[in-house]
Amino acid sequence: MGSKRNKATEVGTTNRLRTLPVSDSLSNPSKPWPKWVEPLLLSALLVLAAGLRFYDLNRLPPGLWFDEGLEGLNALSILHERHVRLYFDNREFFDGKATNAEEPMFHYLLALSIAILGPTVLALRVVSALVGVLTVGVFYGMVRTIWDRRMALLSALLLAMFRWHVHFSRTVFRTLLVPLFGCLFFWLWWNGVERGRKSYLILAGVVLGLGFYTYFAFQLIVPAWLCYWFVRWRREKERRPELLRGLVWPAVAAFVVLLPLIGYFIANRDVATGRVGALSIFERKDESALQQLAPEQRASSAVRQLALNAWANVRHFWWRGDHVAKHNVPHMAIFDPLTSILFAIGLLATIFGIGRDSRNLLVLLWAGWLACASIFSFGAPNLLRTLGMVPAVVLILANGYLLIGKTIERHMSRPMAVFLLAVSIAWFGANETFRYFVAWGQDPRVPPEFNTAYRQLGEAIAVRFNNDDVHIPGDYCRHCSLRYLLYGRENVHEMRMPDSFVRQSGTTRDRVLIYSPWTFPLDAVQELPQRWFPHGWLAWGEPGVPFRAFRAPVEDLMTPERAAEAIRGVPINPTR
Repeated sequence: MGSKRNKATEVGTTNRLRTLPVSDSLSNPSKPWPKWVEPLLLSALLVLAAGLRFYDLNRLPPGLWFDEGLEGLNALSILHERHVRLYFDNREFFDGKATNAEEPMFHYLLALSIAILGPTVLALRVVSALVGVLTVGVFYGMVRTIWDRRMALLSALLLAMFRWHVHFSRTVFRTLLVPLFGCLFFWLWWNGVERGRKSYLILAGVVLGLGFYTYFAFQLIVPAWLCYWFVRWRREKERRPELLRGLVWPAVAAFVVLLPLIGYFIANRDVATGRVGALSIFERKDESALQQLAPEQRASSAVRQLALNAWANVRHFWWRGDHVAKHNVPHMAIFDPLTSILFAIGLLATIFGIGRDSRNLLVLLWAGWLACASIFSFGAPNLLRTLGMVPAVVLILANGYLLIGKTIERHMSRPMAVFLLAVSIAWFGANETFRYFVAWGQDPRVPPEFNTAYRQLGEAIAVRFNNDDVHIPGDYCRHCSLRYLLYGRENVHEMRMPDSFVRQSGTTRDRVLIYSPWTFPLDAVQELPQRWFPHGWLAWGEPGVPFRAFRAPVEDLMTPERAAEAIRGVPINPTR
C-alpha cells in the first residue's frame, strides 16, 4: 500500500513538473496521439534540420577561416603525430604563447572525418553538420523529458530552423559542442533526479566532465546547474535527499572524468588560463584590440565595459547584433521584428512564471550564465562564444508562441490558434532561411572574412600542380588554412630568394611561383616573372583573387649566380 502511495506521489510530482504554465491548453489535449505520429514528426523534423545544415555545404560558407584551418591541422596531428592529446596549446602557431589553446574533443571528431575523406574543407564541415543535427535530436529528447511532447516538437522545430544554430552547424568551430553536451547533461540529470536512478546521475556527471573537453564556455553550465539545484533544494524540502544525490553523484563522476585535465592544467598553468585571459575584459590590455571595438565600447573602466557588454548582449536579440561577418550579417539582430515581439512575450512569460514552475528558472539561468561568455570578453555581442545559450533562447521563444496560442484559443477558437501559430512558425522558418542563405550568403563582406582566396589557392594547387615544385611566399605558406589544404604535399615549399629561382641538382619538374601584388613591385608585378622566365606563363589566376601562379619551365630555372644577379635591386618580398 505504501509502495503504491509513493508511486502515485512520484507520478503526481512528475506530472506537475511537466506542465508549463503558458501551454496548459495547447499541450494537453483530451485525445492522445497514435503511437506512430510522434516518430514520424520527429523524423521529418530531423530531415528538415539535416537539409538546412547539409544543403550546399561545400560552397557556403565560402572559404576556410584561419581558425577552421587550425582545427583541421590539430586533427591531422592526431592522425599523424600524437594520437592521444589532452589539450592543444597551439604554441607553434602563436609565437610560443598558449593564448589560443584549444580543447581536444572536437578535433577527434574531425580526425575521424579526415581519415575517411582526406584533408578537405568538406571533411571538416560534415562533422559540424552532423553535430548540429544530433543536437536537434538530443534537444528534443531533453525537452520531451523535462516538459512534454508538444513543447518538444515545437522547440525542436524552432531550433532546426534557427539561423544562429544553422550557421554554426555549417562552420568548423568547437563551440558547437556546447549546446549538445548541455542538453545531454540536463536530459540525463533530470531523468536521474525524477526517476531516482543513480545510473542516470552518474552518466550526467560523465557528460558534465566531458563537456570541459569541448569549449571553455561549457564551464558556465556548472553555475547554471548549481544555482538551479540550490533553488530546488530550498523549495522542495521533502525531496532534499533525492536532490542531494542529484548533486553528489554527478559531481563525483565529473571529477573523475576531469582528473587527467586537472593534472595537465597543474603542469601547464599558462594553458589553463591562456585563452580566457586573452579574451577577458579584465585581462586584455593592448590598445590595438580596443580600437577594433565600437566607439561606445572603448571604456577605460572594466566595470563600465562590463555594463556595456551586458547591454550589447541584451539588445542584440532585437536590434544591432554581432558585427563579425563570420558569425552574422554585420549588426543584424538575432530575430526579425515579428519574432522579436514573440521572444519578448516569451521572456516575460518565463520570468513571471518562475514562481509557478521552477523549470522557467532553469531556462533563464541557462541563458544568463552562458551569455557571460560574451559579457566578460571583448567584442560583445559575440554569437560564437554564446552559442551554448541557444537551447534556452529557443525555449523562451517557444514560450512566447505558446502563450500567444493560448490567448488566441481563449478568445477565438482552437483551430484558429493552431492556424495562426502554424503561419507564424512558417514565417519564422522562411525568414531564417532567407536571412542565412541569401542575406548572409550573398553579403560581399563574408568571403574575405572566411579567407576564401586561401581556399581557392589551396584547392588550385592540389588539383593543378601535383607534378610541379610549388613555391609560396612565407606568410601565405604558413597560413593555417593553406597548411591544412596542402598537408603532406612534399612538392610545396616556402619561397626563398634567390633559391626559388635556382635549378637544384636533379631538378626535372617545372617551378610554379605563387605571388600576390605584395610579392613583387606593384608597377611590375605582371611583367617581372615573364622577364625572368621568358618561356613561362601565367598558369592560374581568378578574378577577385589576389594570388597568381606562374609556371617557370625547368629549362628557364637559373644558376645561383644568375638568380642573384636577376633579382639584384628588385624589392621582392618573399614572405608575401
